[in-house]
Parts: sequence; C-alpha cells; structure tokens
Amino acid sequence: MQTRSTLDTSSNNLFTNIERLGTRDLLSYEQLSYDTILTSIQ
Repeated sequence: MQTRSTLDTSSNNLFTNIERLGTRDLLSYEQLSYDTILTSIQ
C-alpha cells in the first residue's frame, strides 16, 4: 500500500502541475512526453 500511496501522490502532483500550465504549454508537454516514449521504445 505504501507504493500505491506514493504513486497516487506523484500522480496528484503531476496533475496539479499540468493544471498550472497554459494550454499551449500542455500541448508542448504532451508532445515532449510522446517523443520520450517513442525514444525509450526504440
């Protein structure tokens, strides 16, 4: 359960940070995350 609560806390912090970003920054962040995922797959 400790791992779960830590994960939930990280997720909540992530969503809080996203809410603070503007829409344009959010789109850039999503693109960056997408590129990072593609890179890690290859």
